[in-house]
This record gives sequence, structure tokens and C-alpha cells, in this order.
Amino acid sequence: MYEFTEKDAVSAGFFSFKKIGDTIQGTFVGRSQKPNNYKPGEMQQIYELITEGGNIVLIGGKPGIDIQMQGKKFGQIIEFKFISEQPNKDASKSATKIIQVFADSKVVNKEWLEQNARQTEGEESEEPTVEPIVEEGVDVDEALKSATDDVVADKLSVIGTLAKEKLQVTDIKDVKIKVAEVTGLAVIAMNYDKIIETLRAL
Repeated sequence: MYEFTEKDAVSAGFFSFKKIGDTIQGTFVGRSQKPNNYKPGEMQQIYELITEGGNIVLIGGKPGIDIQMQGKKFGQIIEFKFISEQPNKDASKSATKIIQVFADSKVVNKEWLEQNARQTEGEESEEPTVEPIVEEGVDVDEALKSATDDVVADKLSVIGTLAKEKLQVTDIKDVKIKVAEVTGLAVIAMNYDKIIETLRAL
């Protein structure tokens, strides 16, 4: 029987985002749920990473993170980064931390995937798609055919409209702050689809 020593101990624990710029990267190997300590009666998603050093790190989910993690596969290399924070309108509460998830379906831990092939067999091979956002009365196929860089500006316009309808934002200057506060997502181009999806679901 092998006699383990202190150097073989595997550490595991929740990663804490303390200051802007804090980041953690590793292989996505597990997802689970636990009762939410801050919202009695609700469950919180927990994401498990194995770092390059072999340590297990747990990331507590929240709406913004959960949306970004949709469709991510075990074996992918994922990075979580604390990119900004938004002040809470309730002065007695802490500022909202904006956590950005970085991932690419082609960036994977091949060694882990080979060792854990059975665990990934039942997963879908395709990333979920986001429903195209077009104005009422516009043919979806035609809209997709004529899509250009202007789509980015159009999506930002959709976000502004949804913020007004769903969040009662009356001042355009407050849109980014309120949207980030509610969705947990920074209002940047790479997040537009996820923000729109979240706002439409409110």
C-alpha cells in the first residue's frame, strides 16, 4: 500500500474573488448544487475546477455565472475573472461583483478527457444557440443573411429597450450599471447575447 505524505494532499475549497483582477483557471470537471446560504429555499450551482497544480477549486454560481456556464462541457479549460464591480443601490449591501467566464470549446484538457471518457459520453456535442434577435415583422432568414457589424449596435439598442421595459431604467446613462447589477454580466460585446436572453426572461 502506498504511503501518502503531505505533498500528496489535495486541497479543495471555494475560490474567493477579493479584488478586481483576481482570476482562477482550470479544467471543468464537475457541477453540483447546494442550498443557497443567502437565499433560503433556493439552490446554488457549484462549479468544480482542477487547477494545473492538481488542486480542486469550487466556484459558487450566481445568475451571471450560471448563464455564462450554460453548455460548457467537462474537460474544457475555463477561466473565471473578477473584472469589475457595480455599487449596490442598497447602501447596506456590498457592491455587485462582475465575474467574466472565459472558455473556448476547442480548448480542452485532452489527458483528462481520455481518462474520463465515460463521464463525458452523455453530454451534448453542440453548444446551445441563442435565438436571433430581430424586430417584429422582419423575416428572420433575411435578417441573418444581411447581418453585418451593425448587429453589435443593434443588440446594444435591444439591451437599452429591454432595460427600459424590464428594469424601468429611464436614464440611458444608468443602463450599463443596472443591467450589470441585475444580470451579473459586464455590458461588453461578447456578453450581448447572454444579456438579452437574461433580460427577456425576466
